[in-house]
Amino acid sequence: MAGFNKFRLTVAAVALAIGFVNAAPTMPLDECRRMAAEGDAEAQWQLGQRYEKGEGVKQDSMRAIAQYKKAADQGHKAACAKLASCYETGKLVGKNPAQAAKYREMAEGEVLNGDIGDVTKSTHGKNAKGGEESDESLMKDVLRFTSGQIDYNKAAELFKLSEKIDEKPLRQLILKASAIALIYSGKASVYENNVRSKINDHEEFENAFRQPCEFCNGDGKAKTKCLDCHGSGRCPVSNCRNGRVVIKQITGDKIGNCGSCNGTGQCKRCHGEGELKARCLRCNGKGIAPSKKTMEEMFDSFLNDASTYFKRKREEAAEAERREEERKREAAFEEEQRAKGLVKYDGEWMTPAEKEKKERDGRFARLIVSKSRTRQTFKVLQILEEGRALCVSIRYNSYGNPILTDEVFCLLFSASNNKTVVDGEIFTNDLYWSGTYSYTTVQGAPKKVALFAIDLPDAIREARRQGFDEY
Repeated sequence: MAGFNKFRLTVAAVALAIGFVNAAPTMPLDECRRMAAEGDAEAQWQLGQRYEKGEGVKQDSMRAIAQYKKAADQGHKAACAKLASCYETGKLVGKNPAQAAKYREMAEGEVLNGDIGDVTKSTHGKNAKGGEESDESLMKDVLRFTSGQIDYNKAAELFKLSEKIDEKPLRQLILKASAIALIYSGKASVYENNVRSKINDHEEFENAFRQPCEFCNGDGKAKTKCLDCHGSGRCPVSNCRNGRVVIKQITGDKIGNCGSCNGTGQCKRCHGEGELKARCLRCNGKGIAPSKKTMEEMFDSFLNDASTYFKRKREEAAEAERREEERKREAAFEEEQRAKGLVKYDGEWMTPAEKEKKERDGRFARLIVSKSRTRQTFKVLQILEEGRALCVSIRYNSYGNPILTDEVFCLLFSASNNKTVVDGEIFTNDLYWSGTYSYTTVQGAPKKVALFAIDLPDAIREARRQGFDEY
């Protein structure tokens, strides 16, 4: 009976400490219903209160308990305390000591759902209705953790969230945020037992937020006030004056050395310093301890990186969708053009006849380029009729002197060249192949030589005139 009364007192103490177990709902009913359906623990708690008391809704004990359980499963302490009280007293639901003990422990904040590791039993990658969890829903879950205090409940919810995520980089970010929240809220043992092994680079991760302990300055020993002298450093014996005490004897009082400090006047325990060095409880004597400020910055950083990951993934999905739509439009356009009897050539749609002409022009252009010459040095031998001149190629010897070759060709020039061609003059110019030129030598022998033009348009016109574009 004594144990049962102690249990009742514990539940009552938890409920009293929380303070708002019986507080009236403050959220408007419509908003409360909407947010409760979206999984907000506070909204579920307040909706349960409304069903219990019949405020704005029909009184329904079963629905009240159902909403309380949803909130409690997310670590809502008031809901946990309420359920512990209900199962202990039999109010709203039948008595169940085992359930009462479970929710009492959850209300005290030691465990969530029995243990943080129990969330691994949830369906991986699924939402509450059994469907695939959307990226949009997951991103909303991440964003709601970026505000408010870092606590154990937030750590447990983040751990649950990580189990819904398939992408390893994103899951690691959420797990690290959960680990930070656990250590920050003083649940390092839960981190060690359930989360540490799931983090790939846990040693590097831990070193990132561990700094020299601010309480012991990194030496693992913290100074505490000496309890014997209360920090004064003086001998704690009340009648000791600078190591001397009055000793009462039958023959009369006598002044001698204090037996406690041996005449030094200093506290024997702290050797006059007033402080004692003991193992630092903050860092457990290791000299390094988690930095609250660094953990807060890392927590925000992990969640921001996770949010950025979602946004980038959403942008990539939108870009992929845009490309797919563009591909479909192009496919439809191509189908339409082919239905008109057009063909695609060099990125343009045209009739087969236009394609044939383009191909012929391409072959013609390649022919001219293949036979053309760059920076050719030549000498004019003889001016001919119709803007033509016989020329001979020149090469230079090792001394830099020009030497005439036996290669003779015909040069096509015009007034547009802005060049005055004179017999015996030497030129260096780009020459564009234009076809051939036939003439009769002074000996009366027929001869055919290559024809070049100084301007590309002149070369194309002449080559076309000679019919080379037909090949």
